[in-house]
Parts: sequence; C-alpha cells; structure tokens
Amino acid sequence: MFPRSLKAVLVAALCLPAVQAAAAEITLYEHDNFNGRELTLREATPDLNRFNFNDRTSSIIVRSGAWEVCMDAGFRGGCRVFEPGQYRRMDGMNDRISSVRRVGRDRDDGPRGGRRDRDSVLQLYATTDLRGRGESVGRDTPDFTYIGFNDRTYGIRVLRGTWELCSDANFRGVCRTYGPGVHNDLGRGLAGRVSSARRVDRFDRNDRYGDEPAYGGPGAGSGRPAVELFTGAGFSGSAIALNRDVHSMSEFGFNDRASSIVISEGEWQFCEHEGMGGQCLVLGPGRYDRLGDLDRAITSVRRLR
Repeated sequence: MFPRSLKAVLVAALCLPAVQAAAAEITLYEHDNFNGRELTLREATPDLNRFNFNDRTSSIIVRSGAWEVCMDAGFRGGCRVFEPGQYRRMDGMNDRISSVRRVGRDRDDGPRGGRRDRDSVLQLYATTDLRGRGESVGRDTPDFTYIGFNDRTYGIRVLRGTWELCSDANFRGVCRTYGPGVHNDLGRGLAGRVSSARRVDRFDRNDRYGDEPAYGGPGAGSGRPAVELFTGAGFSGSAIALNRDVHSMSEFGFNDRASSIVISEGEWQFCEHEGMGGQCLVLGPGRYDRLGDLDRAITSVRRLR
C-alpha cells in the first residue's frame, strides 16, 4: 500500500498529460512557413519580451483554442483572432506581434477589473485605451442599465462574431457594427452613449447565393452578400457573392480562381480541397487584398458560425 500523500502525488502525475493535452496551444515562428526560432504558448502572455520574442513572429500554428494576437503589449494596438490552423505568413502583422492570449470560451482573462464571463465574446471598456474596469457580454443585451454599463462604453474588443452597438435601448438610435478586433473609436453619436448590443452575424443556411461570377450583378443575390471572392488581387476582376457553405467552387466555375476576398459578416473558413480539406485559412470581417498560400487555390468555403 502507498502512503496517502504518495498516492495523491501519483494520481496527479498520471492525470497531468491528459490535462496538458486539452490545454489551448499556439506556436509562434520567427520566419515565414514555420521556420526559425519557435515559441509555444499555453497561457496569456501580455509581453513577448519576456521570452525575447517581441516583434519577431512571421508565421503561426494554432493547435487548439482561439487566440488573439496584438501588435502592442498588454493586448493593445491592432489585434486579430486566429482559430486552429496554419498561418504561413502574418500579412499586416509580420514582425509586429507583442502580446498573445486565449479568447472565447475558457479564455485566460477578461477585461481588467471586470466580470469574468466564460462565454463572453464582446468586451466593453469605459476608456479608449481599454484600461480600467470593463464589462463582458456574451449574448444580446437590449438595455445596458441592467449590467451597470449604460452610456459608459468608449472602447470595445470583439473576440468573436460581428456585433451591433446602439445608442438607445432595444437596438435603436445610432447603431454601428463591429467585427473581431480592437475598436477604440466608436465614432460620433456612439462613444460614451452605448445602451444596447446584439450579435448580428447569425444567418439562414437556406439563403440564396449567386451562381454567376459578376460582382454587383445576379451573383450578389437580393441582399448584401456575406462574402465576395475576386479573381484579381486588390478586389479586381470578376467576382462571386456567397451567403452559405460551398462544398466545391467548381459548381460555379470558380475553383482555384480567388485572389482577394471581402467579408461583410461572420467568420469563414477557406480551404484548398473539396469538403474543407487541405490547407485552410480562417478570416473574419474585413478586406483581404492578397491571400498568400491560398492565392488561386480556394476550392471550398464554409461559415464557422
């Protein structure tokens, strides 16, 4: 028989590998295509100087979890959220990353001094530099009075999805939408006046999408398309507008043709093979004038939420 104290140590040691396997993990590489020095992280790191890796990252592999990487220490500056996948180049952020942390469900931390919410996807701050007391929101909130944050928001961090913020309760008044990232200027009529917020990137998978590669024409459908793919870099050439998953772009004659993308809402995954196979890239709302390794190599597309 083992002494009780020794038995406890042995049990903990046996359980440790399983716990570590479940932990979120991201690896930063010094050069493109996962070359050079590497640094693997499993917890929030507000300053990469700690590992002598500040402003050195040129490619990333996210093995589990969703991670926010920022260009300034303390999770400030320009930030982007990366889902599991391989990112061979850090377009727009190359050699500029200074802080990294897990976000979304089971993330490492919430707003400084604010309430910790495991399902938070929107963080509200009373200052434009995202310091001080904050509040977390994980669902549609028609009146900020009930969370004690009415007319106090000056800056936000969107961890996931696309959110509409409004100056009046019940999503009325001046309203604007914000995708993933840091937004420290909410604009005139909204800064310091936010009273309600709701997620707006939910969608109907039965929405129609175009079958003609003509931007602004029949391919755009009857409403604003969620995704537009262009044959040329810089949003040039012919295009196709999508509002739902596509198993193979061959059905539209658009396989291996996309060189730039505009995403109006939601988070989307783009892959080089049919059925979301091969190398994939995850992008949120924004304009992507070049696609790196997936330039003219996209075959399938799906919405992640």
